[in-house]
Amino acid sequence: MNHLQLCQTVQGLLRATTGALATTPTTTTSQTGVEGEIVRFVGYAYRDIQNEQVQWLFRMKRGSFNTVASTRAYTITSSVSDFEALLPSEPEGHDPFITLYLASDGVAGETRCYFVPYLNFRQSFLEFGSRPEGRPVRFTIEPDGQIAFDPTPDAIYTVNFDYRRTLHELTTDADASTGTPIIPSQFHMSIVWGAMKYYALTRDAPQSLQAKWEREYAREMNRLRIDQLPSPKFIDDAP
Repeated sequence: MNHLQLCQTVQGLLRATTGALATTPTTTTSQTGVEGEIVRFVGYAYRDIQNEQVQWLFRMKRGSFNTVASTRAYTITSSVSDFEALLPSEPEGHDPFITLYLASDGVAGETRCYFVPYLNFRQSFLEFGSRPEGRPVRFTIEPDGQIAFDPTPDAIYTVNFDYRRTLHELTTDADASTGTPIIPSQFHMSIVWGAMKYYALTRDAPQSLQAKWEREYAREMNRLRIDQLPSPKFIDDAP
């Protein structure tokens, strides 16, 4: 469902306006009254779902940027506008890492660049005289959010990484990027039931009805968690 369809579905289930069921609002912009509330509640519910888990797969994306010779630290948001947090790869038995390759050589020369916690990085690689330039083999995230490399890049390297994107907002009726949830379509009813919970907070809805909406929301959220959280790591207890 797109943004408008989500709001119309909420209206059809609530039976809260005078329009034909599931046909209003006719747009999500500039709405007032109950229809304006429905649009806002859909936005609240969508935000809450995105915020519930930091490991949602639907908030994971791939990003990249190029280094500059002789420059140690970079602001990732300058190249990746919806960047929120870095998600280094952490295969079993290995330290977290991202990858990079010399831009002039291409992806065939891609290698790992390992994460070092900031205090360890600062004490080990930043406070011992001048640092050399070369192919980066380690990185850290500084307190201001910048990513810093050691050695300092000596050329243009393309850095590749997974990241968690910022919260997505629905601001149009049906545009592919601003009017369609990033949550997989089969779980869009979680937004609908979440919006109805907000409606209940502002009304004296019967307890039995609120319980039904809570139950439906919990069911949809459980389905979403099963599908959109990383698979658990199984421990082999065999001797």
